[in-house]
Amino acid sequence: MSDTRLASSRSRFPRIRWVLVALTAVQFALLAFSAASMAARNIFYGCSALCDTGLRSVVPLIVTLFGVAMFVLPALIGMLSHTWKAAILLASAPWWAAVIVHSRSLLTPYIGLGASFGRFDAPFWLDISRAAQILVPLVLFATLGWLGWLAGSAWRAERTG
Repeated sequence: MSDTRLASSRSRFPRIRWVLVALTAVQFALLAFSAASMAARNIFYGCSALCDTGLRSVVPLIVTLFGVAMFVLPALIGMLSHTWKAAILLASAPWWAAVIVHSRSLLTPYIGLGASFGRFDAPFWLDISRAAQILVPLVLFATLGWLGWLAGSAWRAERTG
């Protein structure tokens, strides 16, 4: 790489770093909101508040945009990352943060108080039947970040010629 290209890539890197941090924060906010309590989720997933107003047709659009953002953000983060390791880390870090923030509701064991009084299930992360619920999103976000990095690397290579 010539000195001028190297210097210009170094001068752009701090701006891209802040964009990556902002995109990672937005992805975390979306993930944290999707794991929030039912009262908060009913705004988007249910129709409790918006269906009684003239905004009834906006609810499916909001949910669709929310779902698209969940797939686009990790790929965009990967596309802007300079290494595949950073792409995978930054694309999956918001998922880890959302799991930690909501660990009280996502990772706690079920305590049955009905017919099976006093029954304690295994903690969520130790129950093999529920392991896919933790691992599949992690693999999905890491894969989207890596695929975004591949696309970004190909685009950068094509652009620099």
